[in-house]
Amino acid sequence: GPCVLDANADNMQKYAQGSFELVKKDLAILDDQAEISAVCAACEAVGVLDAFAVRRELINYKKVCLHMMHRIQGTERKLSRLATFYFRDVQVAEIKRGESRKAGEFEHGERYTALAKALQR
Repeated sequence: GPCVLDANADNMQKYAQGSFELVKKDLAILDDQAEISAVCAACEAVGVLDAFAVRRELINYKKVCLHMMHRIQGTERKLSRLATFYFRDVQVAEIKRGESRKAGEFEHGERYTALAKALQR
């Protein structure tokens, strides 16, 4: 197989990684099956196998988060475009009965306000 010393950023995915089987493969050079069994048992006792399992799950979780981030960024871009498209100049507020507003006081249109609030979340 390929030599580990030839690994670089371009071909890293071709090499096995993150498995206790690789540790066992390295231990196979000991020739003494009793020593190999003792080392494997010690690793299992201190939770090395669990650590590999947790690592695998964290990598999967990271991939899911990355996928979600890409989808969310797309949605964010769409919301920004919509907010820009539906932006209307501010509307002068109508004076409702019983309210006194200063001259020139304004409020945004309903559609723009809804999009702006969605972008703030």
